[in-house]
Amino acid sequence: MSSVPKEDDLMAEYRKLLGVQIKLDIAAAIRKHPHLEGPDSQKVYEQLASDQMIQNLVQELAHEEVEDSIARGHVPPAAMLALAGFKPNPGRTS
Repeated sequence: MSSVPKEDDLMAEYRKLLGVQIKLDIAAAIRKHPHLEGPDSQKVYEQLASDQMIQNLVQELAHEEVEDSIARGHVPPAAMLALAGFKPNPGRTS
């Protein structure tokens, strides 16, 4: 019987999936770019799809979504807050 995944494990998996999607989007955009071919396209991909860049993009996109949610008068989902880098309340127990 498998155990129930912990919240941190689920968030890590979600970040990983978002990272893969962003990398696929970057690769597709580079393939469509009329002036990037061969080694130049590989160099650009390596720069744009680095682990640090992907982590920053995920956090930035989540932060924008949190701001949009607040602007619409909605409470942002806890997962989105976590992806955006907001820390949980100190009184929270897991």
